[in-house]
Amino acid sequence: MFGEFALDADGRVVGMGCDDLLFVKNTAESAALTDNCDPGSPYPGARAHHVVPEDVIAGGRSLPALLLRMAAALPAPRPKRPRGTKR
Repeated sequence: MFGEFALDADGRVVGMGCDDLLFVKNTAESAALTDNCDPGSPYPGARAHHVVPEDVIAGGRSLPALLLRMAAALPAPRPKRPRGTKR
């Protein structure tokens, strides 16, 4: 899949760090980033994400607040099956 970092908020992946870039999922809550960010893909075959520039990352508390709002709106992850059990 990808080989770098996932941004997790409350158990939900809201973004990824790949190739020294921050990619944020494209959701209704992240639509505010459309004006400041270019679209991009963190790895081949991935859906489009927002590529967040460094000035937005360093711009204060608006990005962390946005990521937490995104996490609240995303569905909870499915529970994982214990290892070693067969269907």
